Amino acid sequence: MLTTLLRSAGELHLPHEVIRREAAFLLLAGAHTSATAFVRSIDHILSWVEEHPEDAAKVAGDRLFVQRCIHETVRLNPSSPVGQRWALEDVTLKSGVHIPKGGKLVIDLAAVNRDPEVFGADAADFDPYRALPQGVGPFGLSFGGGMHVCIGQDLAAGVVPAGDVDPDAHLYGLVTGAVQRMFNEGVRRDPENPPQRDTHTARPYWGTYPVLLGRGE
Repeated sequence: MLTTLLRSAGELHLPHEVIRREAAFLLLAGAHTSATAFVRSIDHILSWVEEHPEDAAKVAGDRLFVQRCIHETVRLNPSSPVGQRWALEDVTLKSGVHIPKGGKLVIDLAAVNRDPEVFGADAADFDPYRALPQGVGPFGLSFGGGMHVCIGQDLAAGVVPAGDVDPDAHLYGLVTGAVQRMFNEGVRRDPENPPQRDTHTARPYWGTYPVLLGRGE
C-alpha cells in the first residue's frame, strides 16, 4: 500500500505530509491495534480464569471460546476511544439532530460499547458468555460500521459465528490464534514483575506486561 502511494504521489498530487500520515496510520492500524488487543486479551482471560477456573480447559482447547474472549476484549477496549466525522453538507440525522456543513460529529466509542441498555447492567465487565441483542456485534462499534468498517476486522478478530460452525473452515482471526497459543504454552503473569500501565498516554495501554511461559514445573 505504501509503495503504491509513493509510486502514485505525482499522479495523485499527494503532499509529503499526506504520505507521511498514511504511512504512520498503516503501522498503527496494521500492527499496533492487533498487538494491543493481543496483550489486553491475555490480561482479561488470565483474570477470568482466576475467577472461573472451570474455563481453563476451554481457553486451551476451544478456539470459539477464545474468539468470544477476543471480541469481548475489543468491545471493552476500542483501539480508538472516539470516532470523528466532519459534515461535507448540511445533514439531519434520523434522531432529528441537525448537523451543519463543516460541523464535527464525535462518537464516544468507549461509552457506546459499554451502554448498559444494549450490553446489560454489567456492560463494563468482561464476560465472554454475554448475551447480545439481535443485530448487535459482540465487539460493539470498535471496528466501525457500514461502508467505513475496518478492513482488518475479519483478519484480526475473525468472522462472528452464526449458527453451527465448521471448526475446520471458520475464520477465527489472527489474534485468536496467537492468544490461544500463548495459553497452550502456559502463559501467566510474572509475580515478581507485575504489568505496568503506560503513563505517557491517557489511553488505557499497557507500558509493560511481563509474562512467564511453561507450567512452572
